[in-house]
Amino acid sequence: MGNAMSQVFKFISKNPGYRPSLGVITSVIQSSTMVAWGAINKDGEISYVPALEEMKKSWPDATWTPISKQQASLFDKAFERERGAREEFLLSI
Repeated sequence: MGNAMSQVFKFISKNPGYRPSLGVITSVIQSSTMVAWGAINKDGEISYVPALEEMKKSWPDATWTPISKQQASLFDKAFERERGAREEFLLSI
């Protein structure tokens, strides 16, 4: 799964009309979620999510949902906030 992003970009380069998107793979059975790259067409239909097929081996009910730019921005802000708090903690030691 480590090269899923490159697989998605390779797919997009060979299939015009698709764009990359971050999304989340979720499993109700496993009560788990993970972030993964996928390719969607201009109508927003999911087309290619390399990590999803791999995850379905462990999480049979797994589904992938693309996240919006706004959701991605919120994720980035939360990550930066957490990283800043971690850096402050390490500096205080």
